[in-house]
Parts: sequence; structure tokens; C-alpha cells
Amino acid sequence: MRSSSSKLEALKRLVQETRARNSSAKFVVFSQFIPLLTQARRALGEVLPHPTRGGGSALLRVGKKGSEAIAAFRNDPLCAVLCVCTRAGHGSAGLNLTNAQHVVLLEPSMDVGMEAQAVGRVHRLGQTSEVTVHRLHASCTIEDHIRTLQQRRRNRDEANTSDGVGELSAGSDTYELLEAFGLLAEAEPPRF
Repeated sequence: MRSSSSKLEALKRLVQETRARNSSAKFVVFSQFIPLLTQARRALGEVLPHPTRGGGSALLRVGKKGSEAIAAFRNDPLCAVLCVCTRAGHGSAGLNLTNAQHVVLLEPSMDVGMEAQAVGRVHRLGQTSEVTVHRLHASCTIEDHIRTLQQRRRNRDEANTSDGVGELSAGSDTYELLEAFGLLAEAEPPRF
């Protein structure tokens, strides 16, 4: 099956070029959307030939199959990619994936903490390799707005914690979402 998604094409190219330079390179691919991860795994099958595991990648699922996917990723040198859903309840909590050197985020999230946790699955205590984070971004889409909101939140949170108090502001998630989707008239944001 040939994929026409520019993100999936970019993912295939990234994995293929990186593995050409370092045949033992391992990737953890994160997305909030299981169907996208399923498509990513299929697309990677075109560039990661592996006779028994669907193209040298595994999709993390809750339960026994999740344990098998993690074991394959950790122990099988030909299993180069683990696809993980970032949503709560999908089996990614508490994972230690320090055998990977690359993190791929397929889309930005409104929750910057979730992205940090995803990266933290690979870049954590016990990691002996340099970790590279790849953010695949589709320009001229809602992702532009989400990335702007992410930066605004990081700046706000940094300003709120710079005084040493350590409290993060809740902000106005509803306002930010409406703004991201262009559903607001020119108006001032609500004050909290």
C-alpha cells in the first residue's frame, strides 16, 4: 500500500536516511491518533523490510500485545520503530524506552506537558545515547496555530515560574481553542 500523506512520506524518508547512516538506530513515533499510527506502521513497512513483524515496526497496544511490541522493540535489532499513542489509557504510562535514539512527534499537541512526557519516555535516566526529537509539522494548517499556542503557553508558564513560586497558570484553554480555529471576532481575551 502506497501512502500519499506528506507526513508519512517524511517519516519514511527520515527513518530510511537515518538507518542508512546508522543501521542500529531506533525510533519511537508518537501520535494522539491510533489510525495515524497504523498508517505510519504500514508506510514504514515499505522501507523497513522485516519478514515477521510487519516491516520492522511495532504498534504498542494495551495488554499482552503491548508487552510483545515492547519486547520486540527492545530485543529485536530489526524492529526499528515503536509506534505509541500519547493518549491516556493506551499503555504508554511509565514506559522506559532508552534503547531508542530518535523521537518522532507526528503532530503538535495543545498539551505541552504531554509532548514532554512523550520525549521523556526515551530521554530519561539510563539513556546512554544522544536523543534527537523530530517534530513533523504540516504548515498552513491548524498545526501552525497549535504551535503558536504551545509557544505562548511555554512563555506564560516560564514567566509564572520565574519568580520561584512554581505555580503554573491555567490560562484560558477555551479562548485559545476558539482562537486557533478562527472562531473569535477581534476581541480581548478573558482576564483571570
